Amino acid sequence: YYIRVRENGVTSGIGTWSDPVHFTTDVFDLTTAEETKLIPDANTGTDALFGAFVSMDATGTRLIVSSTAANLVGSVDTTGIVYVFMRSGNSWIKEAIIVSDDIAVDDNFGNSVHISADGTRVVIGAVNKGSSVGAAYIFLRTGTSWTQEAKLLPSDISGANHSIPVNFGSSVSITNNGDRVIIGCLM
Repeated sequence: YYIRVRENGVTSGIGTWSDPVHFTTDVFDLTTAEETKLIPDANTGTDALFGAFVSMDATGTRLIVSSTAANLVGSVDTTGIVYVFMRSGNSWIKEAIIVSDDIAVDDNFGNSVHISADGTRVVIGAVNKGSSVGAAYIFLRTGTSWTQEAKLLPSDISGANHSIPVNFGSSVSITNNGDRVIIGCLM
């Protein structure tokens, strides 16, 4: 379960189990006690882990929701996708689906997500990219369009035991204005 609360503590997004293999994302507005349940597209797959990781911008108008086991390549393996929802009045509408330019089977894209406070950039981990070396991706928003701005890889794994996965991108964080990121890895 993952949670992200807006800076003033009024709106939150929570990834929750709805049954043993299906996730949903519940958005709560604490000023009105309203709850909105977000669900993935039908083609995402029943075991897509929608809502496994969530992040919300500081204004509470954009919500990032990962679906780490979604399948876009056409096999039973997991590629992962990330949804962007935008608040419009009292509703949440799907603004975009984000995937990396080099999406591949078993990437686990979206295993970690974080949106900048101003809602202009998002950093997304893909912990299994490249045989579990991992990667992190930066996406930039222009209007309602999201484009891949960068792919980050671990710069020096020469001292690492290569029989153990690096898992770069296992955790991610981005500054409020989106000009710096930190990427965690498990070695």
